[in-house]
Parts: sequence; C-alpha cells; structure tokens
Amino acid sequence: KAMEDFAPTDLFTKSLLTIDRNIPSKATTVVYELRPKKGGKLDFQPEKNDFQAVRALEGGAVEVTVKRAQREDLLKAKGHSGGLGLEFKKGNVMIDSDDPHVVRLSQRAARGSRNAFDLAHRLRHFVSHYVRVKNLDVGFATASEVARSREGDCSEHAVLLAAMGRASGLPSRVVAGLVYVPELAGKTNVMGYHMWTQFHLRGRWVDFDAALGESECAPTRIALMTSSLEDSSLTE
Repeated sequence: KAMEDFAPTDLFTKSLLTIDRNIPSKATTVVYELRPKKGGKLDFQPEKNDFQAVRALEGGAVEVTVKRAQREDLLKAKGHSGGLGLEFKKGNVMIDSDDPHVVRLSQRAARGSRNAFDLAHRLRHFVSHYVRVKNLDVGFATASEVARSREGDCSEHAVLLAAMGRASGLPSRVVAGLVYVPELAGKTNVMGYHMWTQFHLRGRWVDFDAALGESECAPTRIALMTSSLEDSSLTE
C-alpha cells in the first residue's frame, strides 16, 4: 500500500454543494439562502465584509448578499489602509513576503502600474500565469515555495498573491470559502470549497482570485473565513 502512487484527497469534488439555478457570469449582486438539513444546523457561518452582507433567518438559515467590486467605484473611493494592523502588511511563516525571490517577482509583475487597483490586477494576472502546474499534489506550501516550484492549487495561488501584494505595499489576507462552478464532476450549478486573496484598497477589502483568473471578481464566492495567517495555518 505504501508503495502505491500518491492520490491526494480531492476535497473540492467530494464536498460540492448544489444550488437551484445558474448564476450569470455578468451578475453584479447575488443573494444566497443557506439552510441546514432538517433537524441540523449549518456547519459554517459566512463572514461579513465590505462586499458581503449576512442576515440571520428563521430555522438557523442565513441570507448572504454578495456584490461585485466595480473598478470604477474603487477608484473613486477615498479610504486608506493606515488603521490596519501590521499582521496584514508584514511577512510571516506562510506569507513570507520578505523572501528575495518573492520580492523580485513582485517588482517584475508591478512594472507600469498606474494606481493601487492596477497594481493589484497586475499581481493577480502574473500569479495566474506564473503558477503553471495546476494540481492538488502540494500540501499547503509557503509563498516562497510556490515562487520556486510554480505549482499548486487555489491555496498556493492565494498565498503567493498575498505575499507579492505585501512585498509591493498592498495589505493582504487570504479567504477560505465557497465558489460557484457551472459544471464540475458531472454535476451542474455547484459550489465547492476554495481559497483566494483580498487586498485592502482605499479602505476596502477587495477580492482577487489568481486560481480562477479574476480581478473584478464575480459575486460567486461566499467568504467563510479570512486570515492574515499570522497566528493560524492554512489547515485551519
């Protein structure tokens, strides 16, 4: 048994949640209603954030309203990141933004940036293409490991993007939650567990998804947990 080829547990396809309709790719707002199975309770509680509102319903259900972050609106915002803690700006064990290789990649990706949103987009676009081997064989690699191996799944994309953001002066954190997929593993209209990145831009935490290649992220994600990864691990 020990000599057999390694087959990683495919958590994504084995934990899919079916929803009752298709979500248009150009949607700007989506309202989700999450209900526990009869006699049970939800195993998770969505987080409130700048683009996600959560409201409790009867019977242990919750209503989650997710809005798309529009580039034009973000450019008009006047907030800043001055009040954020250092945990979102400095490197740590997983998001080791001070690693020389991560710093070099960040400088390379950031060339020509015109504003904070453009910088974030360029970093996201770079990571989406830089991680060339997309697989589940990597078990929670650090940003510097991903920078060297150039492989992994959504968590590796998220951690490398978060580190490159911090190296470029953008506060960052990772998000664990659910993402909508129109079709997967023979099923249609499903949501599966996923990880992506948020940058703090002009006073707001904004989603950027390097694994799925989105900067102005569609409202097809439900955030369940956010973390700077300073005191917690990806396994949590």
